[in-house]
Amino acid sequence: MKESRPVWVVAERSPLTGPWPGVVWRVVRVGSGRPDTPPGTVLERGEGWERLYVGTANVTLHRGETGNYLVNLRSARPALYVFLRREAGEGMRLLGATVDAGEVDVHADSGDDVIEAVALPPDLAAWVEGFIAAHHVAQPVYHRTRDRADPDALGRKPRAAP
Repeated sequence: MKESRPVWVVAERSPLTGPWPGVVWRVVRVGSGRPDTPPGTVLERGEGWERLYVGTANVTLHRGETGNYLVNLRSARPALYVFLRREAGEGMRLLGATVDAGEVDVHADSGDDVIEAVALPPDLAAWVEGFIAAHHVAQPVYHRTRDRADPDALGRKPRAAP
């Protein structure tokens, strides 16, 4: 069982400060829905920065991951994780979004993706809470017990006669 919801993302592009050329991207706004605006549309511009609509991604919730969603919602700052990938030039493409912190590791391996944790919008938080209420099954904590040491296994074995 899974459910999906679209979220839109606005990111800000500003020049790097320092001796290296380039730009910095950061996610500044997210919301529910799917606007008609084409990705890459400049929404605001200021001195040295611009905010662009980078696109819409589906946040998908899976029944087997409710424990991870619950940890996120109970944290001090529940988050929506947004993944952006650099394109040719100074562009950026929206890869996806999730409320599962465990999924972040998959995108962290590439080294070139921008991963932003932004505040989870209240309507998405309510949706996730409803999904957890409907599908969460508490899993018992499994503690592994160690085998007792065999004192005879620690000694040297006698050499076999030739």
